[in-house]
Amino acid sequence: MNQTPGAAPRSTFVTAVGWIFLAISAFGLLMGILQNIMLHTMFPQDAFAQIASDPGHPQLPGISLWMIQNMRLVAALVLVTTVLHVVASIGLLRRWNWGRLLFIGLMAFGILSNLGGLVFQGQMMMQMHESFSDVQATQADMPELGWFMVAIWVFSLGIALAFAALYAWIIKRLVAPEVVAEFRR
Repeated sequence: MNQTPGAAPRSTFVTAVGWIFLAISAFGLLMGILQNIMLHTMFPQDAFAQIASDPGHPQLPGISLWMIQNMRLVAALVLVTTVLHVVASIGLLRRWNWGRLLFIGLMAFGILSNLGGLVFQGQMMMQMHESFSDVQATQADMPELGWFMVAIWVFSLGIALAFAALYAWIIKRLVAPEVVAEFRR
């Protein structure tokens, strides 16, 4: 632990997590701002709704369809979440308890969104498999992609579980009594 005279001890863990997430979320904030500018200036309001309702595209699962139809809202929500990560990271670095609690909440949200993303991706993969099966029935030269989709699913499962475990470990460390003691109320 780093310690300055007259101050509560400061753990390297909290400082490292704060700086790492501040750097990542600051970059994400820049990208989110640019993405929102692009969505609002380059695409007409109903462009994504038209894409989602195009009968030439395969039917999308409900959440995918909603996300495409509400692309601007989704991008704005991602931007707000990124701003919250920046604020929480600064709160961690300043050792403000509300920053620690916000950061814990964002890590819990990250766990839920990673696990929820697996369900969403599973629906998408099943939809894609059905679409590819229909195409394969009409085109004999198209290769079988089932094994490839299984590989993508297994890889995605591993990544999602790894991030969920990382976020859970960070939460566990941030609620430890020695870390809680670092934070001003």
